[in-house]
Amino acid sequence: MSESFKILQWNCRGIGANLTDLQLLLSQNVHVACLQETRLHHNSLFSIKHYSAYNYNPNTPNDSSPSLGGISILVHSSIPHASLHLNTSLQAQAIKISLDQTVTICNISIPHTPPLQNKTQQISYINSQSHLYS
Repeated sequence: MSESFKILQWNCRGIGANLTDLQLLLSQNVHVACLQETRLHHNSLFSIKHYSAYNYNPNTPNDSSPSLGGISILVHSSIPHASLHLNTSLQAQAIKISLDQTVTICNISIPHTPPLQNKTQQISYINSQSHLYS
């Protein structure tokens, strides 16, 4: 790949309210975007032209308004990739991209809920048990 590979990480604080900003950021030749606090409603289908979208939404059908949280990974359609399954209760997702080499990109959001130590231990456990890191 002749150009540098660009990854965007952004706490968007609500994708709907900041869609114009996201489109502006993506127009800077971003290959992968990891978004936190998307605040999508339950079963919302969010997508952006020229990107594959992988959305994780913690809200339930009974939520009248979206809570803090939710994450999405956007991958440009020119990038060979695959979604990976993570066995966790965290707001976490991962993709594997294939360019000159295979790279795994994880998007993890830990909402402001105690106890943080347990969630940190869960992340460590995921890393130690995953075949992706062996």
